Parts: sequence; structure tokens; C-alpha cells
Amino acid sequence: MLEHVIRWSVRHRLVVVAAWALVAVSGAFALASLSFDAFPDVTPAQVQVNAQAPALGPLEIERQLCELGMEKAKFTVSFTPSAGTIDGIDLPCSPSGLDVIEFIVQTNPGLAPQPLRKIASGGELSRIMLALKSILASSDRVSVLVFDEIDAGIGGVVATAVARKLGEVARRHQVFVVTHLPQIACFADRHVGVRKHDGLASIEVLDDDARVLELSRMLAGLESSEHAVSHAEELLAEASRIRAGVR
Repeated sequence: MLEHVIRWSVRHRLVVVAAWALVAVSGAFALASLSFDAFPDVTPAQVQVNAQAPALGPLEIERQLCELGMEKAKFTVSFTPSAGTIDGIDLPCSPSGLDVIEFIVQTNPGLAPQPLRKIASGGELSRIMLALKSILASSDRVSVLVFDEIDAGIGGVVATAVARKLGEVARRHQVFVVTHLPQIACFADRHVGVRKHDGLASIEVLDDDARVLELSRMLAGLESSEHAVSHAEELLAEASRIRAGVR
């Protein structure tokens, strides 16, 4: 669509400012104003301006990552001017926008900052996405989120912190989480058990009793352990109490 707008603008000698702009200084998403006289097919109702857009600065993202077990992570956003040619005319933009935007991350102090797409593991990607979604939960329109391996390399208090973040995001999104940690599984509204036998996978939505047994197995590897069952029941009760406070 942007390419068509640029073509139209070049032919009519009209300079069009990209609608969406990422304001690096304040770290907030903003929507630039448009002249609807130049676009008769677009109405003001079709463009939603969020004056209360949440802050998305690097420091806020790093704070969220610290809570999710990535205390040493550093996060920045790189802006590189884009360029393109349409109908033989050189323009300081391309059909994808005015800039090439890249997330730059340093996951450990001994590593050089690099583009997120090149260096992050599956678990790190999931936690960075969770940090972003935690900040943008009030304005993001994506309805379904899937987190896989978000528990990689974490446990204990950090796992509980991740579970609480997932609960916050789940207030406004449908969240699916693939996890091996009971500290995360106990926070779910619905617990689905997955089994694989002879190359075939089966799933089962667990009722309350089956859920206690599954959590005890995740805790101790034993479904019949009285101590594990007691611990599983305690986890569920504590998660229920925390979720009630979150919601």
C-alpha cells in the first residue's frame, strides 16, 4: 500500500510523511497526523490515534528483561536510512518505510551487541517478546500469542516472575505456553497434557485432579509421591492467589 501512496505522491508532487513513527527519544509509539483532504477514501475514523501510548524505551525494556532473568541484557534500537527508486526517481525511502529498524541486543556482558535476529536463542527471544508484550499489552491488537521454550535456562524465583508476566499479558490476549516448568504451568487457566507414544502425539485437557498429578510428575517425576502431590497443590493454591491479585 505504501508503494502505491509513494507513486501517487511523486506524480502529484506531494510529500507524504509515513503514518507510523517510532519516536526514539521518548521511546513511545506515535501516529503522525494525516491530511484527509489528500486521501478522500480515508476517513478519520479509520486512523486511531493513541495519545496514551505506553513507553517503549530501552531502559523500560531492560527493566522488564531483568525481572525475567536477563539481568545483564542491553537493548537498543538501530535506525538506518532507507532508499529506493520508483519510476526512475530516487527517494529517501522504500516501500517498507523511511528507515530500516533493527533491534540490537547484548544478552551477556562478554558478547558484542548484535541484531536480535542473529544471536538470541529461542528462550531469549520468547522472554524479549514477553517483555515487549508486557509493556504494549494495553494497546496491542494481536489476539493470540504463543511462547515456546520461554522457560529455557530459568527456574525458581525467575520462573515465577515469568509466570506472573504471562498472567499480566493474558489479561488482554489469548496466550499459549509450551513449558516443562511446574512454576509456569500452575498459573494456566487451562492445562493441556501432551503425550507421545510410538511417534504419535496426543493431547488431553486436564481436570483438577489430573492437573495435580501432572504437576507432581513435573516436580518429582513421580505421580504417586505424597510430598510431590502436596507441593503441586500448594503451587496451584499460590498461583490462584497471585492471579486473583493480578486480575
